[in-house]
Amino acid sequence: LAGARGLYDTPHRMGAIGVALQVIGEAARLGQPHAWIRQTAEATAAKLRAYGAAIPRLRAQLVELIGGLLALRGVPGKAGEALDQLRGEWPRLRLAIEAFDADSEPAALEAFDELLANLPSAQNSRVRDSVHKIRAQVERIIQAYGAYRAAPATLEIANLVADAAVELERRKRAERVVTFDDLLILVSRLLRDHPEVALRYRRTLAALLIDEYQDTNPIQDGVVRLLTE
Repeated sequence: LAGARGLYDTPHRMGAIGVALQVIGEAARLGQPHAWIRQTAEATAAKLRAYGAAIPRLRAQLVELIGGLLALRGVPGKAGEALDQLRGEWPRLRLAIEAFDADSEPAALEAFDELLANLPSAQNSRVRDSVHKIRAQVERIIQAYGAYRAAPATLEIANLVADAAVELERRKRAERVVTFDDLLILVSRLLRDHPEVALRYRRTLAALLIDEYQDTNPIQDGVVRLLTE
């Protein structure tokens, strides 16, 4: 995560520390335990791994699309020249593409880059539809491959963040420190789990005015409802 994002936030993206704190904060605001971070990541990783299983089907569809493009004859101009060039390169590229699967090394993606580089321009009306479909199919394969490969990192980062959440909670308790989110979460828990406390405050409140109520989040709304029930 630090390698991909750096440690600290920049004007354009959240750093590793910011991402970790956001996940920890969101879990707390949802009232979920630290284990929920791991459980959610495991469910996400299962979905990501499923993308890998789709690659053979997507790959076969790509080969079929290229076969249809190469079957076109009498295409004039530069598009025709590009098609002739692709016909010469296709036997080699086809072997590389048909060998590609979810467990291939990233270097194997070069075959798709070569394929795209050898496609004729979509400006020619005879080939336009086929070229657009091939480009879109290559993108689907690359996205499926990336999703599959993201599964291990998803689990690794989730475990790291969950561990950090446990340690952060321990240190806050030891140092008797609370964040702004903690104030909301702990108040909500107090009012929910101890109805007598909520009742005592309700008896002292004749009315409660909430400024900019549309900007309250669910946990703030929950505190208001517990105080005005």
